Amino acid sequence: MMMDNIDKFDNYQLSTVIRSFLRAFRGRSYGKDKHMISLEPHILKRMKDFKIRELSFIMNWYALREMGNPDLHKQFVKKIEENVDQLDWLSLHNVIYYLIYRDYKGKDLWENLID
Repeated sequence: MMMDNIDKFDNYQLSTVIRSFLRAFRGRSYGKDKHMISLEPHILKRMKDFKIRELSFIMNWYALREMGNPDLHKQFVKKIEENVDQLDWLSLHNVIYYLIYRDYKGKDLWENLID
């Protein structure tokens, strides 16, 4: 049902639904892999319009579940790099965990986050 109406969701609504999937049960977040796969094109299409806080929850969900195609993750990192100075504490928390889960090695981005 959710996927039938996904085009009617604004970015805040979409990120809030995904944020609710982040709630872990015995170490595993909620949501089905097939939903994550089918959400990717919608997320990529809206990437430039997401606020970094909204997107940080989405990034965290994909990294925690070890899902997402390489282009999606490339776009996530690009968005982080463009918005490093706009991260609040909650977004910074999500971004750091995203990068840890993804085993991200980019020294420049890590240094920008720390500064």
